[in-house]
Amino acid sequence: MAEKTVATKRGQQQSPATEVTRSRERYLAPPVDIYETPDGLVVMADLPGVAKDGVDVRVENGVLTLHGRAGDATPGDPVYREFELVNF
Repeated sequence: MAEKTVATKRGQQQSPATEVTRSRERYLAPPVDIYETPDGLVVMADLPGVAKDGVDVRVENGVLTLHGRAGDATPGDPVYREFELVNF
């Protein structure tokens, strides 16, 4: 759904307020390989920065959902950062 621009009384353009339902956090869909074996399905996901215990795997109503929180193990506060780890 695209946001619309609305005219104000003075003819200036103004964007409406951000929807409350949108999350402020950024998430990425990880690249995954899914294949079938005689024992079941195997899901291999590339989740850089996510520890094994930081992954939540759920299947609800036939939909597989992976949640992963990327953690930064570096102590201290960064002075400069070229990139930021995002959650999956």
